[in-house]
Amino acid sequence: MTGDLNDDFEKIKKYFDFSDYHPDHPLFSDENKQRIGYFKDELNGQPCFEFVGLRSNMYSILSGKGEKQTVKGISKSVRQQKLKHVNYRIIV
Repeated sequence: MTGDLNDDFEKIKKYFDFSDYHPDHPLFSDENKQRIGYFKDELNGQPCFEFVGLRSNMYSILSGKGEKQTVKGISKSVRQQKLKHVNYRIIV
């Protein structure tokens, strides 16, 4: 670990799809775009302030862009209207 996340990712970028990053971002690359088996950064280079994982496919991320919740088996409209990051934190 270098203390700089971009430097750390640079060392292992062959395992990632950074195609959704802004073209000016130092890690941007189309090399692994939409290829199966590569990790993808859900926040596209934005910092993650808090992550709450309850189980597989059930988590919430708080970032500079806002909140992102993932819950398998619950419709998108219900997830957006009823579930907030604070709900995930309360459960833990």
